[in-house]
Amino acid sequence: MIELDQLFSPDRILLEGLTAYGTHGVLASEHVTPQPFVVDVVIQAVTKRAAASDNISDTVNYAEIADKIVGVIQGEHCDLIETLAHRIADALLADMRIQTVKVTVNKPQAPIEHEFKNVAVTIHRTGALFVEGIERDYVVGLGSNLEDSREHIENAIFELVMMNDEDAEIHEPIVSSLYESEPILEPGQPEQPTYSNAVAIIRSSLAPADFLSFAQEVEQQHGRVRTERWGARTLDIDVIAVFEADEQRREFLSDHPALSLPHPRAAQRRFVLEPWYEIDPLARLGGVAVAELLAQVKDQQVANVGDLDISPPEPPFPFGGIVIPAPPGYTGPIPPGFPGPPPGFPGSPPGYTGPFPPGFPGPPPGSPGQPFPGQPFPGQPGSPGHPGPSGHPGPSAHPGPSGQPGPSAHPGFPPSGPAGTESADDFEDFDDIFENFMRDFDDWDEEDQGK
Repeated sequence: MIELDQLFSPDRILLEGLTAYGTHGVLASEHVTPQPFVVDVVIQAVTKRAAASDNISDTVNYAEIADKIVGVIQGEHCDLIETLAHRIADALLADMRIQTVKVTVNKPQAPIEHEFKNVAVTIHRTGALFVEGIERDYVVGLGSNLEDSREHIENAIFELVMMNDEDAEIHEPIVSSLYESEPILEPGQPEQPTYSNAVAIIRSSLAPADFLSFAQEVEQQHGRVRTERWGARTLDIDVIAVFEADEQRREFLSDHPALSLPHPRAAQRRFVLEPWYEIDPLARLGGVAVAELLAQVKDQQVANVGDLDISPPEPPFPFGGIVIPAPPGYTGPIPPGFPGPPPGFPGSPPGYTGPFPPGFPGPPPGSPGQPFPGQPFPGQPGSPGHPGPSGHPGPSAHPGPSGQPGPSAHPGFPPSGPAGTESADDFEDFDDIFENFMRDFDDWDEEDQGK
């Protein structure tokens, strides 16, 4: 099986010196008399599927690319080669397998009354599947029939909501009730436990490709193993449909091999349509009302078994596919934007040796110690006598560099022992928690630098 990161890791296809004649230019004569235009394109696309199948239908066909470019050059007149370059890019990006294009339009016979070699315009464009920074509503179907299915689904929705662009607003999701349905099996496939299902509408400014990649990370974090088609699973996350989060509510369409939108089988699944209709009775899938589609699958049995509780999970916090250890005794939410663990922490990506994330104040209580790059962690040689990251004199609960037992208040988190009495309930929302976290860290860092 080809992994998702391979499907979204681009290779390059080059087509250089493609020449065709067209009537493009500002002068009246250029509207009538064809002249040559030479086009170079660099296409970023995925070739691994084609390499595995050796089938031309699994790659971007450069002969078809050439035909599209020649068709634009020989087509409707435009005054500027900038316009011509944009038209070519738009024609190429209609193929959702293309991630980015670089188009150079050369006009070697441009009407210039001086000696010159060439006139050219180069533009870069990104395919819609890979454009970030635009708010979209992701309709997500979740299912589970192993372990605590309700808990897997509730925590997964929270994790998907929290994953957004760094400066983007975190929106509250629209979440259906929990439903139960019987598994769909292939002939001869062993019986499985009943499925739990839900649908959530999650607003995010991540690119669709990034959102899907993160959804699969969340699946893996919950123990998803892909061994057989329609096999039992701890968690299944499907992107059912994507809509622009504006008044037009334009549906995003894709035939990319890793992300077909809308989901090709959603219209035939009551366990998708019914929870979706519950939270959005006016929803449409592929231009057809969900209510109409739902009426066609009433013979399928599903049962509403109650509301879901989408609240921060108990620590350790699953976040971005990485586990962040919590301070001892802490049960509140994780602040938005809290960075993942540095190298050497539990849950660090295998083999990761990079630096601390910017602004990371050091290991939470209960984690092995790790010095800052180029700077000893409090309690390490070079900072003798420092009590550790507790922010107040006294022993630290941190078992790493300081090695001293006792209560400790991790900066920004509610204190883990007798050192204080605040809890997560004292903060109005996640932003307050995170601001407090960073403010306390800044205070601690200034004190440390002054020692």
